[in-house]
Amino acid sequence: MVVDVARLRTLIVGAAAGPPSWVADAVTLWRDDVINVWEEASRSDAGTCLDTLPIDDDAGFDLILCAAPLDAPNGAQRLLERLSGLLSVNGVILAAARVGEPANEDAVLSGLFEKAPAASKEDVAGCFARLREPPSRAAAVVATPPVMPDDGGPRYTIPELSALVEAAGLTIDDPYPRACYDIALLLESQPFLLDCAANLSASERRAAAFALCVPEVPPGETLLHVVSLRPASAPARSYDASAIPVLFGCTGIALSMSMTDDHFLPVRIGATATMLPLPPQARGIAPLIDGRREIADLARMLATRGVNQAQFDGVWGEMAATLQALGALGFRSRVSSDGDPRTS
Repeated sequence: MVVDVARLRTLIVGAAAGPPSWVADAVTLWRDDVINVWEEASRSDAGTCLDTLPIDDDAGFDLILCAAPLDAPNGAQRLLERLSGLLSVNGVILAAARVGEPANEDAVLSGLFEKAPAASKEDVAGCFARLREPPSRAAAVVATPPVMPDDGGPRYTIPELSALVEAAGLTIDDPYPRACYDIALLLESQPFLLDCAANLSASERRAAAFALCVPEVPPGETLLHVVSLRPASAPARSYDASAIPVLFGCTGIALSMSMTDDHFLPVRIGATATMLPLPPQARGIAPLIDGRREIADLARMLATRGVNQAQFDGVWGEMAATLQALGALGFRSRVSSDGDPRTS
């Protein structure tokens, strides 16, 4: 989930003195920049009255931050429909919803078994048990859903949230951290289980993944689904080679050293430990990510090692997608007159 704040026209919806704690993590920004955006953005207290939103249907906001978790479905749908009309062509709505009761592990196991046409229950159970085994190496990256104090507000299961978003004419562009909702990532080390999950719907896949990784929640707190939403008809987004990649929670050298000899990265996604494959060249690229070099700079440096542009694009695309899914990679852009980078 990458948001170029330096170039965004931003609207904050809902009264709040400062950004909720999940905003900085979900947008993968430095906290100071989030506060700056919070202070400079247009504002609307739409928590009680939609009439306070901008009336221009062509308002063209690039980022709309919903400061408070989504309300009950009827009110939330009306709000999302109204906000959708205020987005620019590539705009996103960043929203949070309190987590409803996720499916338990037994239900996930049962669901995977039902989707396995020629497998025994013991095979599925054995794979599932291996998924829960302690990792052989310390996790290089930890991804977990954000939490907030439990205020007793409306809660959403993943199917309920998906239905709400669809009813509002939107699509979930990216949940944060995506790894908690991506069963293909969670089951990367268990291809048999992944095959069992192949016939699940998109909503079922998200729900199964979340149930597998959901962590213990301290008393008095509740988990949050954090999602970026876009109109279902919106064009695909793209990022430019002048973006500056930034690592979060680890350095490039530490990331490189954590990789196994066969190019797997040990990670913890909520309650699940797994090993995610990275391209072999990722070991050499990671130490070059220093928060100053652009993607184009990385490509030029790899070219001196015999990696052509097409090869770099493939390697970088795979590596960046995995790290972004874990909330470990964000981007910055050079836009200020003095050439200093701004975080995005």
